[in-house]
Amino acid sequence: MKIIQYYIFKFIIVLCLYQFCSTLSGQITTINPREISIPAPKKDSLVCRNSIYVELLGHGGLYSVNYDYRIGDKISLRAGISIWSMSMDMIIFQLNDVKFRSFPLMVNYLIGERSHRFELGVGVMPTYISTGPGTFFYIMNTSPSGHETILPVIATVGYRYQPEKGGPVFRAGATPLLSSGGAAVSFGISIGYGF
Repeated sequence: MKIIQYYIFKFIIVLCLYQFCSTLSGQITTINPREISIPAPKKDSLVCRNSIYVELLGHGGLYSVNYDYRIGDKISLRAGISIWSMSMDMIIFQLNDVKFRSFPLMVNYLIGERSHRFELGVGVMPTYISTGPGTFFYIMNTSPSGHETILPVIATVGYRYQPEKGGPVFRAGATPLLSSGGAAVSFGISIGYGF
């Protein structure tokens, strides 16, 4: 199962990089100096560049608080934080004094027009996890000391609703993760506000 998840994650990363590179290469053109004319000033249709949202599940395990900045109509940068602690004993898994700290950092490519977009993202997530003895958490077996710092590669494949002039932001999609401990795919839903 881990091998299948690894190849799915690898496919998603390659797809994101291909889409990003093909977009950049399509924008490079040769200019003939005789054909240069001064175009009429265009009105920037993208008014809402900033958004703050809470992602439930997804990259933060339980939740993450995120800031997203649109550097253009199709590209955005995301930075987030997730800090939580938990102890739980269930039949399937055991969590003993888990302390989770992560910082998702991503570049997103947005496909579509206006408020409704298909979102492809890739990035890294510096993560610190501390656990008690006998814990198996996420895709990581903790070291004997019960502390682990990892730097997984993360991705997003999903839908984003962000009005051009600001207002409620909604996101939903798959949030794959790849680290030295293996690969996992979870799902996240985000609610926030754009301004």
